[in-house]
Formats: sequence, structure tokens, C-alpha cells
Amino acid sequence: MLGILLIPTIWFGRLTNVVALAGMLTILITIVVGYLGYHYGDEIVIFDWDKYLNYMLFILIIIIVIGSVIIKDIQTIYMFYIIISILLLIIFVLLLLSNHKLLKKNADKCIDGQVVPNYPVESFSIVIKMLNIFQELIRILGLFNSKR
Repeated sequence: MLGILLIPTIWFGRLTNVVALAGMLTILITIVVGYLGYHYGDEIVIFDWDKYLNYMLFILIIIIVIGSVIIKDIQTIYMFYIIISILLLIIFVLLLLSNHKLLKKNADKCIDGQVVPNYPVESFSIVIKMLNIFQELIRILGLFNSKR
């Protein structure tokens, strides 16, 4: 299912020749955010911001639908999608950071024997966020490349 949903983004990325760069940037972002979230998550994520980030995602989806209908000028649509993609990228990076903090918290509970780890759920959550970051990077880089 995830692969099928990713096909249009990959096609766009291949047409604009940005898939490799987006893949490398996704890996770099994931490693840096994973390190920061795991080692410094308690200092960076000082409250549970997942709820607010999910609200922001919902609001952005509504803005995308409304903007797609209202905006008619091609230059304005281009800037609209660039801004939305950058905002979505920031939200997904913050969600990944929060997820790594949660991963560290759950790992600490496993050591004490309080919780049995659920590796598939935790891994799937990270993979979904990585795919979202990958998609947004392709969209941003592709829009910049297509503008040239």
C-alpha cells in the first residue's frame, strides 16, 4: 500500500531528476534527527507536541484543498505548494524527533522489565515519517528543479 501511494511522487522525482538527492537527504535527516531525539530528546521535546503537530497537519490539509480550488495563477500555485511542502517537511521532522524521544523512553522501560517491546509498531511509525519526509523533499526539490 505504501509503495502504491509513493508511485506518483517517485515519477515526479524521476521526471525532475531529484530522487537520489531526496533519498540521500532523507537518510541524513533521519540519522541526525534520530541522534538528537534519542540522546537529547528530553531537552528538545519538553512537552508532548504530537497532538499539536497532528492538528497542524489537519489544518494544512484543509488549506491545501481550499488553496487548490481558489488559487488560479500558476506562479501563486507554485509558491503555495513550495510553502506548504516546507511546512509539511518541518512538521514531519518534528514528529520524527518526538518519535525517537518516545523510542528512548520505551527502551528505558524495557530494561526494567515494565514493558514488552512492540518493535513492528515502533519501526512502522519511523518508516512512515521517513517516507513522508522523502515525499516532501522530492516535492520541494522537484518544484525547484522544474522552475529552472
